[in-house]
Amino acid sequence: MKKILFYLFFASAICIQTNSIIAQESTEVSDRINYKHGLGMAAGFTTGYGLSYRYCPSRWTIQGTFAPYKSDYSKSLSLGIAFMYNVVETRTTSFFVYEGNHYRYNEVLDNSTNIYPEDNKHQWNNGLGIGIEFLIFKRVSFNLMGGYASYDAFREINVTGETGLFYKF
Repeated sequence: MKKILFYLFFASAICIQTNSIIAQESTEVSDRINYKHGLGMAAGFTTGYGLSYRYCPSRWTIQGTFAPYKSDYSKSLSLGIAFMYNVVETRTTSFFVYEGNHYRYNEVLDNSTNIYPEDNKHQWNNGLGIGIEFLIFKRVSFNLMGGYASYDAFREINVTGETGLFYKF
């Protein structure tokens, strides 16, 4: 009889503790301030590199990235668009899956110096993967992403890495 009472007491203590943890986690998520916009810098093989803007109306996020470059020898352009879906959110982190699309153009203007062995080149990169976003300050987030990508319109398939730093508003 004492063993049964002990097991009942132990099981009820575990249930109470589990409910307390679940309630705390739901409070943490509800305490999280969900800003819909983000502005920052991003760099990735499949999401693009340069200035970046994010729009997060719900669990879905869309990110656009843009970087033009021009010098006496060359000009280039990076355009990226990525779609993300938050799978798990806590007050300070988010775990998500993403799909990225990156168009890159490079044009050599003066190849007399032989700095750029490749001439004009259009490149399309696409990728799928997972990521985690850390809220490092109240309105500043840092994210890391990784997965698989097709480079140069499926001429090569390899791993990819992406990152970003955003100010949320």
